[in-house]
Amino acid sequence: MDTALAAAHPLLRRAAIGVHLFAAGWMLINGVAHEIGVLYKAQHGTLSPAHAPGPLLWVGAGLIAAAAALGLGAPALFRPGTPSVLPAFGGLVVLGGVIAAVAAQYGFTFLGGSIALLAVDAAVLAAHRLLN
Repeated sequence: MDTALAAAHPLLRRAAIGVHLFAAGWMLINGVAHEIGVLYKAQHGTLSPAHAPGPLLWVGAGLIAAAAALGLGAPALFRPGTPSVLPAFGGLVVLGGVIAAVAAQYGFTFLGGSIALLAVDAAVLAAHRLLN
């Protein structure tokens, strides 16, 4: 499978890079904020008795890991000459796995934004791959 991209549509390339980096940053901010929120509530005794802090901390760790995977896939989009979307899609696979694991444990209640961001990032990357 050829993953080399031309620079025929520079705006689409910029959009793919921007959306992907936004997704990475958003997941990092959400993961860190989730960890802080869980630790704060656990320390002050306001965490729901139905939820143990350990599994909730894994949710934040998963979001941070997804952010790292998304970030590690971004440099391939910047490569001069032959940028590639394959590593970026690898980060999306990690994010999808984190979303699936959280949904299996807690349901889809708070995952709408993450799912939408994953879908938009995947759509822009796919368009960039197919149209360039």
